[in-house]
Amino acid sequence: MIKSFSNQQGRLKIFFGMCSGVGKTYTMLEQAQNQRKEGTHVVVGIVNTHGRVETSELLKNLKIIPLKWFNYNNRAFEGLDVDAIIQLKPQIVLIDELEHVNLPGSRHANRWQDVSEILEAGIDVYTTLNVQNIESRKEVVENITGLQIQETVPDLFFERASDIELIDITPDDLLQRLKEGKVYLGELPRQDIEKFFREESLIALREIALRMTAEKIDHELHGINQEWKTKERLMVAVSHNPHSQRLIRAARTLAFEMDAQWVAVHVDTDLALSDAEQANLMKNLSLAHDLGAEVVTIADIDLVNGLQRVTKQKSITQLLIGRPRKQKILHYFKKNFIDKLIEATPNVDIVILRHDLITELSFKALFPHRQLSPLIDYGYAVLSSFFTLLISYIATPWLGYHGIGIIFIANILFLSFFAGRGPIFLAAVLNGIFWNFILIPPSFEFKLGVTEDSGLLIIYLLVALVVGMLSSRVRENERLLNIREENAEFLFEIEKVIVNASSIAILKEGIIVQLKKLFKGDFDFLIKNKENQLSLVDSLPLLKDEKEENTAFWVFNHSKIAGWSTDTLPQSRGIYFPIRGLGETVGVMVFLPKYFRPLSNNEMSLLQTVNQQVGTFIQRALLKEKTSENIYSQEAQKAQKAIFSSFSYNINVPVLKIEKNIESLKQEVSEIRKEFLIKQTEKNLAHLKELLDNVLTMSKLSTGLMQFVKIEEHLEIFLKSVLLKFKDSWELRTFETKLPSDAVKVNIDKELMSIALSNLITNAIEYSPISSPIVLEAQIRDKQLIISVLDEGPGIPAHILPHIFEKFYQADVPGVESTGLGLGLSVTRVIVEMHQGKLQAANRSTGGAEFSLIIPLASI
Repeated sequence: MIKSFSNQQGRLKIFFGMCSGVGKTYTMLEQAQNQRKEGTHVVVGIVNTHGRVETSELLKNLKIIPLKWFNYNNRAFEGLDVDAIIQLKPQIVLIDELEHVNLPGSRHANRWQDVSEILEAGIDVYTTLNVQNIESRKEVVENITGLQIQETVPDLFFERASDIELIDITPDDLLQRLKEGKVYLGELPRQDIEKFFREESLIALREIALRMTAEKIDHELHGINQEWKTKERLMVAVSHNPHSQRLIRAARTLAFEMDAQWVAVHVDTDLALSDAEQANLMKNLSLAHDLGAEVVTIADIDLVNGLQRVTKQKSITQLLIGRPRKQKILHYFKKNFIDKLIEATPNVDIVILRHDLITELSFKALFPHRQLSPLIDYGYAVLSSFFTLLISYIATPWLGYHGIGIIFIANILFLSFFAGRGPIFLAAVLNGIFWNFILIPPSFEFKLGVTEDSGLLIIYLLVALVVGMLSSRVRENERLLNIREENAEFLFEIEKVIVNASSIAILKEGIIVQLKKLFKGDFDFLIKNKENQLSLVDSLPLLKDEKEENTAFWVFNHSKIAGWSTDTLPQSRGIYFPIRGLGETVGVMVFLPKYFRPLSNNEMSLLQTVNQQVGTFIQRALLKEKTSENIYSQEAQKAQKAIFSSFSYNINVPVLKIEKNIESLKQEVSEIRKEFLIKQTEKNLAHLKELLDNVLTMSKLSTGLMQFVKIEEHLEIFLKSVLLKFKDSWELRTFETKLPSDAVKVNIDKELMSIALSNLITNAIEYSPISSPIVLEAQIRDKQLIISVLDEGPGIPAHILPHIFEKFYQADVPGVESTGLGLGLSVTRVIVEMHQGKLQAANRSTGGAEFSLIIPLASI
């Protein structure tokens, strides 16, 4: 179902407090009642009174929108009915507990997203919110209270509020309300209640709430939304680590306090991520985006180098990082990270936050720039080590066990061409064991006690490790370069498709072919129609499902990504991307993944880039089509106006003559004169009938309503029947026929062909002197029947010949006043072509015009 949305956003008012129990819902309902009494249309979307009588009393006389039922885990739950609210279109809707997390199966993952959609529909919203549910203050509150906060609202949405009303009471008053049982605590354990509702905790929460409200007012007074007051630009590094969220929130708070823009950057160091880690990375980047950061991703195997590149590109003045925690082993690998970063970014202030940047002691941490090697590479490492052992065992008598190390080094170098660090390190260890245990005499004993051999073994292992690291680094750099090259080549191919596409249909086909080369799954592009509604014609079978169809419509109407793996309509099987043009959404791109794994940030960026390019093309194509239609419509209106004017004039002439003849007949006494007037009236009626017949015939031919039935006719009888009509009406004209000597039978549609010949004869009568004959000639030549109409008029001017058979074209011949509509010859040509023939016009050498109707004998 397609919904329409207002261009004017609704206003958001937040009743804000330090925690539950301060009276936010009560105050909201009081103000709603005041608005209702003033005549404002106020409805209740969802309000939780939690059994408080005084709060429930304030719901009286307010229209309550019934909640919508959701099925989750075979149980029914109630939730906010967004569609019903938008359809009712009230002036104000009350929606309690903005931070609420919706059940799986709901349109949005969070209630604040529901509110955002309602605001976009032009409806004002009153809502409630506690300070602990602001995303950037979440961890501060957790540290104060010791409780985990699960439900949050992005700071940007909080700042979107047109009005924030702080509901403030003292901690002592709140604790008294708690004792009286007037504070709803849900299912919190008693120990958690005691942690949260401590006087010192409430004082801290109240201070945060007061400060946030003051900051919001200060920003509004200084017009922070129009112009940044400082030139500071902050940047925070983001990884797949869950603790990145703490850095992101800290950066958001600092940026807001400094009135500075900020960037969240992720450096892809070619680290192999599991699906869970990839999902966590996308969650972190999404959090940064929701909090107002500009999100940037860059590929570089060197973290320091990647950060340094972004600081230059974005003119960063402050870089936020977490304080690395020293560990027994990793300390030796990471101790110079901050020094390297300081050296690489001399013009950037580096802020080291006290939040620990947790790094686990794992193989991934030891080798951070590493893609996991396939098991087959480890197999090759083992096989090559045994093969090297065999060769070394044979060569030991000639090279000695000291020289055998060269063969082992050669094995490591060979493996470095295709294997990663793990297989190389394994081969180095195996080679060292074989060398020490088998090749150094006495065999089959470990000789680690010999200083010379032990030192040689250690040197050998270090060399093998360094070679492996260097070769792996080279391959990783090459791999990243290949990825960049593939992305560039992919986008280049997309550009080629767009440049070469002559229509939207060809564009869709070409783009889908290119996308399937890179992504496993099905794609489709849904384009808006002339009514600015999304068209699902010839779409994927997936979109026959009502749930998927609703997702596509929602994305088109809201111009936001939705579907599987997102927070909006996540129950959908496909992922839906809005195709944006300049200032409008022109369609939706659908991706149905073959394997349901989270898309990487690089993949999302590629799809959005393709979407942007496709959107530009589609918008141009739609605009061109609309312009062409407008031009065509204007031309059609002009043609219709001209046709109507000509039709009115040409119909009016014979009608006026008929009326004049009738009036004359009423007064005429002479029989001879009466007979003449009757003849003239019949002639005008015949002319009028001819005009109407041509209009009706062309209309039927254009719409396909005219039946075409060929029957066998005698040519001579047919031609004489056509001429007979004119001889009766045009007694003063001379008509001649020239027919083949042999009798000829023809298969024609008698009615249509009669109209065609009549038009040619009428044209000859109109454009030739009354004293000259009209000749109807039939002959068979080159297996063709040629029926010609010849006159002795002025002929056809050369500039008229190319247009003479065009619809509504009227020849401007000097000395001749046309009384037709310009349809006769056009109708004749269509009829002849239906008989698989052709119509020709030419000037006679003796003077006059000749129109020839040519039909192949095969069709006769």
